[in-house]
Amino acid sequence: MNIDRCLCYKRLFADLSEKMNRRGLSLEQVMQETSVGSGCGLCVPYLYEMRRTGQVAFDRIISEDEVVQCTSSCDGCDK
Repeated sequence: MNIDRCLCYKRLFADLSEKMNRRGLSLEQVMQETSVGSGCGLCVPYLYEMRRTGQVAFDRIISEDEVVQCTSSCDGCDK
């Protein structure tokens, strides 16, 4: 299993992460700009985990209950 993208909008997490880093955008800004997370919502836990860890591909299903949804002022904590 390789979960590496928003299925609704076919956007790779790696591309979204690069956009955040290159343009200095928050995850929320990237979500608003690209619409990821606004379809079925299955990618949302992965997006928050991507922001927290930098990981862009996942080999297991992550539920929303497992992910700490940090605020935009998150400093990369390991909660």
